Amino acid sequence: MTIPTGWSLWARPKFFEWEAKGVPLRAELGPRDLAEGVVTLARRDREGRTTVARADAASRVRDVLLEIQRDMYEHAARDLREHVVDIAANEEVREMINRIGWCGDEACGKQVETDTGMSLLGTPFPPEPFEGKCISCGRPAVTAAYVARTY
Repeated sequence: MTIPTGWSLWARPKFFEWEAKGVPLRAELGPRDLAEGVVTLARRDREGRTTVARADAASRVRDVLLEIQRDMYEHAARDLREHVVDIAANEEVREMINRIGWCGDEACGKQVETDTGMSLLGTPFPPEPFEGKCISCGRPAVTAAYVARTY
């Protein structure tokens, strides 16, 4: 293995270290890239690499980082939606995030926690439309509330 002039054996790039630190985008600029006038970009969230002209690297890096942020947000939102279930009775409670109707009364909230063995996480902000009855007392629900097991 040949080491470029000015580098020590310990200074060579260690890609895994950067991935372990959570760096979302790695820009590689080696001797071959310099000769060709390109920068190689490697996304952490996808396989493969792309090359861009060095002159366009700054704007392309910005675009790729925005794309990574959008993709991560969409993935997290989709994952959250898949783990929320609407329930109408305590017997329907599942080991995920349960969306219930709640009248807003503190006593009903405590009763839900007692009956389900889960914690009342709160109500959404901004408020979500919810039609139905309070899971505890049966009065019309004023808002949705979320119930889940907390550790």
